[in-house]
Amino acid sequence: MADEKLGTSAVRTRRAGHRKHTPHVRLGIELRLDLVAGTTGAGLPASPSLGVRATTLNHEAFDDTMEGCAIIKALLGELLEILDVPGRDVGPKFEGKIALGGGDYGQFFGGAHGWKKRPSPSRFPPASPHSSLFHLMPYFDHNATTPLADCAREAWLRIQTDNWHNPSSPTRAAARARIRLESYHEAVAIMLGGEPSHYIFNSGATEGAHAVLAHWAQKLPAQARIAVSATEHACVLAAAGHYFPNRIDWLPHEGGGFVPPAAISNAIAAGAAGIVVMAANNETGVLQPWPEIAAACQRASVPYLCDATQWLGKLPGAGLGSNNTWIIASGHKFGAPKGVGFIKLPKSLPELQKPGGGLQQNGHRAGTEDLASIAAFTAALVEAEQKHVLWESQRLAWRDHFEKALLSSIPGLQVIGQQWERLWNTSLLIVPCGTQSQWVTKLDKADFQISTGAACTAGKEGPSHVLAALGLPAELARQALRISSGWQTTEQDWQELQAIFQKTNHSIMTSIGFIEHKT
Repeated sequence: MADEKLGTSAVRTRRAGHRKHTPHVRLGIELRLDLVAGTTGAGLPASPSLGVRATTLNHEAFDDTMEGCAIIKALLGELLEILDVPGRDVGPKFEGKIALGGGDYGQFFGGAHGWKKRPSPSRFPPASPHSSLFHLMPYFDHNATTPLADCAREAWLRIQTDNWHNPSSPTRAAARARIRLESYHEAVAIMLGGEPSHYIFNSGATEGAHAVLAHWAQKLPAQARIAVSATEHACVLAAAGHYFPNRIDWLPHEGGGFVPPAAISNAIAAGAAGIVVMAANNETGVLQPWPEIAAACQRASVPYLCDATQWLGKLPGAGLGSNNTWIIASGHKFGAPKGVGFIKLPKSLPELQKPGGGLQQNGHRAGTEDLASIAAFTAALVEAEQKHVLWESQRLAWRDHFEKALLSSIPGLQVIGQQWERLWNTSLLIVPCGTQSQWVTKLDKADFQISTGAACTAGKEGPSHVLAALGLPAELARQALRISSGWQTTEQDWQELQAIFQKTNHSIMTSIGFIEHKT
């Protein structure tokens, strides 16, 4: 659909009324599309225009009225989902640019009937050509995943259009794709350090953890034990438990999960054949002393695995690849697509066990390379390293002000790891009342997206393994809320989140009888 163009379309909606406790919304709709040839491939009619009038529109009638217009149905369906929630706080005049596919579908204009308040204009930044209605909601779950960066999208589309060939093929076009692939290895090596050939692009940190630890299990002595931080990401713990069953020693840590370098030296002296400590924690944001850990492991000729997934794109990555360290990372945490990341091999022993197959990436990982995603990964990392990380101090101040305001206004609230150096974007809170689901639901209805911790463990029984490792009682761990911002998060977003947090806390305390209702 890259070459298909849609003319400007206008979608105007006027809310004529909302009967309480009814599953539908009365709408006055005028939909005008100006289409050009080639739109049928996008699920739109080939007709140059389409007019729709409706006074009552519900989900059942929606499918009949808009039969055959898949994209428009999806667009208006999002609007219905918002309007079908009584009391949804979406403002008296909701103006957000809606763009789907390659064309701009105009704006929604909401009438004044039944709306609560007008959102701040800063809440609605200019939409990218592929944004949706819900991207306009303040998003505070960047440690789970991030929106695709514009530069990453452009790089992906460019490769899919111009260099989609198999880099291993013998043709001239394939040779050009191969040259591009080599340039991406070189770009990452320049930013992070190390040799270009030591970077293996893969699907992300989960694959990386299993590949590295499987390699260790094959190369290390049969009874070798490894020392692991108990606050590692779940994918690393799962891989360690699989390849080293009953052969894991848990590294001692200080408050917040910080592993002191002395603990590494002691573990090595006790016979640890490998060390596993991440760079930055995905739940607490606490930073680990990975340079010192790498140096201690290099002196002892002990392999070190560092999960740098949360570090990259948030803090400067220079030097990560220069150490004699195994590094794994995922791109979707800093604006790259999902499903692309890398393994960095240590300079002293740059080899990796691989499953059978082709000899791609110097024989380290079989399978045709996803050149478009690798290009997008590299573009997002370059943008983060050359531009975004320079904003760290400013963003850290916004987060700290948010925490101080909540600590002074909500008695009993705790900030996990507050006394330790943390990622500038992360705040793990223990709220004094209410359940995690209550908080997430109420904030989501107010158009603020947060989480309760690692997305990979959502839905699993029991509290966070990170908080359990920190010694937090299970009942408190079940009241944990993780806030994680991004480079696009504004100071006003933080201020508005602070206000809705205070309001939500008052609402929950009132509902459970901690605060008497005012009459």
